[in-house]
Amino acid sequence: MEAFDRIVARIADKRREGYDKQYEHADALKGAYGVFFFQHPSMLEYQERLKRKNERCNAQTILRVDKMPGANRLTRLLDEIAAEHFSAAFDAGLQLAERYGALDRYQVLGNCHLVALDGVWFYQSRTVQCEHCPRHKTADGETLCHHDMAAAAAVKHGREAAAPLPPEFIRNEDGREKQDCERNAAKRRLERHGERYRWLNPVFLGEIYTPTAPPAGQFWKKGCIFCLPASLTAAGGCMIR
Repeated sequence: MEAFDRIVARIADKRREGYDKQYEHADALKGAYGVFFFQHPSMLEYQERLKRKNERCNAQTILRVDKMPGANRLTRLLDEIAAEHFSAAFDAGLQLAERYGALDRYQVLGNCHLVALDGVWFYQSRTVQCEHCPRHKTADGETLCHHDMAAAAAVKHGREAAAPLPPEFIRNEDGREKQDCERNAAKRRLERHGERYRWLNPVFLGEIYTPTAPPAGQFWKKGCIFCLPASLTAAGGCMIR
């Protein structure tokens, strides 16, 4: 929760005094996190349960939410926060896991960590879109707008939980005719976070010849290891460093 507070502290709040400021960015951020923390199936169901006294107390005592905004207001507040600000929350989580030895459970090959890198499609619509939406032409001739990202997480066989690392969002930028893609997002993610998480000694898992992964040489330049799946090699898999 302290990491969320630090994120909000760096945001320039340009809202007008009065009604516009009746809800805080910190409450919106922690409230949205509560959907996943309490494992609710949807934001609507979560909002309904918050109306009950015991659930509202959980949001206040565990998540330290003072006043929870409705779904529409919550969305508007979160849209004002640039995605790059959230890297600090991932840093805080990994540092806390390292401090208490939780990351040791994910170690392989001595002191390395397996990091899965893959594209995740988390929103799609035929009607609701924004200027950054990549677009896909469906078989029936309609245009499907979507949001996705190149996601990364430390994983290990036999462990159900994964330790997430900052993702890189796939989004069309203003003035560019060519659409963004998983491969380009993965390249940007490596440039942005490669040195930052080098202390993990990451072994990246991915299919080097699919759109998801950058060329293996880029991993090598960052001092990382890239693992090529056995399905793509005649020798039954290989590692490139």
